[in-house]
Amino acid sequence: MIRQLEEEYYVDESGFAFIVKTGLDLSNLVDGEIMGVLKRPNGSVVSRSIPVAKITDQATGSVSFDIEANDFSMEGLYYIQVFVRDADTGLSRPSHAFSFNVSQSLVKDADSLFV
Repeated sequence: MIRQLEEEYYVDESGFAFIVKTGLDLSNLVDGEIMGVLKRPNGSVVSRSIPVAKITDQATGSVSFDIEANDFSMEGLYYIQVFVRDADTGLSRPSHAFSFNVSQSLVKDADSLFV
């Protein structure tokens, strides 16, 4: 089941992070990898490595997934999911996926409002 967030985000918005709760105990994840995946409305996928330092809660497996410039490049429904691979066991597990809407802002250059 994919969870739909109530919050709405905007095209070209960046500089914040989602905290994704994987539900996996990451306390012993020393030699492993965490990957974040963002799927855009047109089907293009952005994937990036998430450093172990971005684990915000080891017991619940919560990680910080940064939203960077150009991630929200178009309007529509986006999806995010995080994957964890333990190098010792070779096992990979996905988090729950969630979705949210990205819309066009009423004003393209919000900074111009504050001049």
